[in-house]
Amino acid sequence: MLKEYLKIIARNSLKNKYYTFINIFGLAVGISATVLIALFVEDELSFDAYHEDAERIYRVTTVLDFNGPLDAALTNFALAPTLKQDYPEVESFARFFGGQQEYEVTVNDVRFQESNIWFADSTTFEVFTYNFIAGDPSTALTAPNSLVLTDDVALKWFGTLDCMDEEVKINNSFANVKGIIETPPNNSEIPVQALYSISTIPPQSMAPLEQDWFRISLFSFLKLTKPTSPAEFKVKLDEVNEKYVLPWAEANGIVASQDYSITPLADVHFDNSHGYDLPKGNINNIYIFIALASFLLLIAAFNYINLTLAQQGKRRVEVGVRKTLGASKASLVTQFMIESILFTLIGLILGLALTELFLSSFNELSGKEISSLDLFQPSVMTMLIGITLLLGLLAGAYPAFVLSSLKPVQVLSGSKSNTGKVGALRKVLILLQFLFSIFMISATFLIDDQMNYIRSMNLGFDRENLITVALPSDTTARKIISPWVEDLQNDSRIVEYSRSALPTGRTAELMFRIEKEGVMTETAVKCLFVDENFVDVLGLDLIQGRNFSPEITTDVQSGFIVNQTGAEVFGWADEPLNKRVQWGLLENGQAQYDGNVIGLVNDFNFLSLHNAMDPLILCYNQTGGANLSIRFDQGDVGPIIIDRSSR
Repeated sequence: MLKEYLKIIARNSLKNKYYTFINIFGLAVGISATVLIALFVEDELSFDAYHEDAERIYRVTTVLDFNGPLDAALTNFALAPTLKQDYPEVESFARFFGGQQEYEVTVNDVRFQESNIWFADSTTFEVFTYNFIAGDPSTALTAPNSLVLTDDVALKWFGTLDCMDEEVKINNSFANVKGIIETPPNNSEIPVQALYSISTIPPQSMAPLEQDWFRISLFSFLKLTKPTSPAEFKVKLDEVNEKYVLPWAEANGIVASQDYSITPLADVHFDNSHGYDLPKGNINNIYIFIALASFLLLIAAFNYINLTLAQQGKRRVEVGVRKTLGASKASLVTQFMIESILFTLIGLILGLALTELFLSSFNELSGKEISSLDLFQPSVMTMLIGITLLLGLLAGAYPAFVLSSLKPVQVLSGSKSNTGKVGALRKVLILLQFLFSIFMISATFLIDDQMNYIRSMNLGFDRENLITVALPSDTTARKIISPWVEDLQNDSRIVEYSRSALPTGRTAELMFRIEKEGVMTETAVKCLFVDENFVDVLGLDLIQGRNFSPEITTDVQSGFIVNQTGAEVFGWADEPLNKRVQWGLLENGQAQYDGNVIGLVNDFNFLSLHNAMDPLILCYNQTGGANLSIRFDQGDVGPIIIDRSSR
């Protein structure tokens, strides 16, 4: 019987090949778009799910209150070891420090610029699941100057995985490879290229980090003996605060407070409530994408039904003849349902081909690294088969029952008594299809308007013909490149340059003492370390006062420039100049850097556009930093860069 159904379907398809192609291709496009969205959603929802004990891992965050709360994804060095020491339910801990900066790596006289090299505890592999290719996870990060590499980085640096105990120079320090792990999936909260033993940090540098309960600087994760409610564990965190933090603050004359909380690892990727965090996902986007995928599937189903009902006139005679020859309604329904599911399966195959065709572009657009192999994961294949069967049943059910209900006498006599109901249904479906389409087209235009708004928004500085070049971190390499930097002033195509980075949205925040109503008050303020050319290179407006000057030697220790928002928040709106500022805070009101405001600049966006404008203090760094900002004359900067790089 199935063979006969397939013959009928094949004959009708060839007879109406254009209609068949449009129908199948419409399904394929809908399925392809849905598959791409589903892969994105699956990737987002599976962040860190590969860790064996993910349900028992939690991240600790801090709300630090120095005359105003600072909610950070970081903690101090002492918290995690203290929790492990005092509470048996804390099985182990892992801390990650310093991985967001760029490192100069030298291997066999070949230099690499790398990030995501994290100082980490020897207990890291007790918490997180990293598959070792070589080395012992229990000892790999125990000794100072120990390094664990991912296999991708090992191949990049050494060209082989046989590199155990090989020496690597990181900035100005040397380390030895003690382990090689499989490169973690891209959907990992902590992106890892290499792990550097935290015991490498010199004792003189580690001591103040471990002793200062208010110096938050690293990501801390706990592995508990069993899954725990964050609210339940909050009692222990409050006990640590009462037992250690507050007495230490009182002993050191610090008027401040801290409040800790934990977040389950499964929720960390969508937790956007903390500052100083790694890039996060947005759960609202997931809901939007799921709704979008549903709309696309419905549009594909409505399109299939409409096209099928549009062919009713041709299929009426077929149904009438087959019923006259004894075909039952059930057999006709079965035939049309098989046809619908078969078309959907063909659409699925074509849709997968389109998915493969557009996967690279989709990855570029979404920032993902989804591979073709991800399509064949059991969860994805189950979803695809389920969607195909559901879409086939939904799209074929109504046409099947409508056409199979036609009466032979009416059909063969030319009566069209049933067309009214079918026509009304088609109008409703077409209306719904157009509504969904208009909604998505409108959303596309809205997103385009948003992107145009972002591109044209006044950021407070002149971003045209302006680039940043990352300079080597290695001291020797910087000495070599210094003549190249100094020669920039002799290039007529370069207007000016600054040994300062452009705003990137990751502006540092330090503890300052700010003069407020005649009283020095400690508060956390975002700051940039810049040279004397920074204001001119960015095209900022110096509203009051003066710029930094290399001829005024005291500017390094005692000169500060603030933005307009800072002047308003600090209560200096009328007269910001000469207000006192300190950073590098010491006891008894002393500080390493103690001076006054010498200038006021306009507000400019130094954070993400999602953030409100914050106070900002510019500190003078005469020798420059690790980045070079260059303003070019009008024209294409590409040839200029190529020309100078070849020198």
